[in-house]
Amino acid sequence: MVYGENGSGKSSLFTALQDFLKSSVGKIEIKENIFVPASQKNTASIKVNIKESLETSKTTTFELKLTEK
Repeated sequence: MVYGENGSGKSSLFTALQDFLKSSVGKIEIKENIFVPASQKNTASIKVNIKESLETSKTTTFELKLTEK
């Protein structure tokens, strides 16, 4: 469960995770957030760090970056 105030990024987190998981089975189209300033347009990326357990520092990182067409 994810809890937070309005505008805190809950829907953005959901969309990022959904796109990340879909990208493992095919090509996806990354959509920019409408609240992103013009100077940061076309810079979308999704980065997920997965820590093996609380007892270890072993972390696996996956990253998906928007590329120019």
